[in-house]
Amino acid sequence: IGRRLRKLPVAIIAADCVFSHSAIIPSWAKLGVDGLNAAARRCWEEAPAFYRALDPQSLFAARYGPLWNRPLSMSTGRHRQRQMQRSLSLLGARRMVVGHTPTSVVPGGRAG
Repeated sequence: IGRRLRKLPVAIIAADCVFSHSAIIPSWAKLGVDGLNAAARRCWEEAPAFYRALDPQSLFAARYGPLWNRPLSMSTGRHRQRQMQRSLSLLGARRMVVGHTPTSVVPGGRAG
């Protein structure tokens, strides 16, 4: 199963919507969806045997990385809104569907 999971993308874009495990901040969004997926493939190639051994700034472990970032999707502040708009622009999308954060904790979030 692990080998199959490692082949899956960390983000995809369909029409004008980007889908990711968590919100993608501009510093990661500048890589684009293809760049994020290529970075993930490189991480898998270099990954240690145990999660705790990962570089804390790697794509797989970074607190604000594309797999774990929650503040961007859980805040309604202007700074976070600007970050989201910048990320969407860099990714060429109008929307971002985040699979990591329950909608019950997202300000204005809704199921669906």
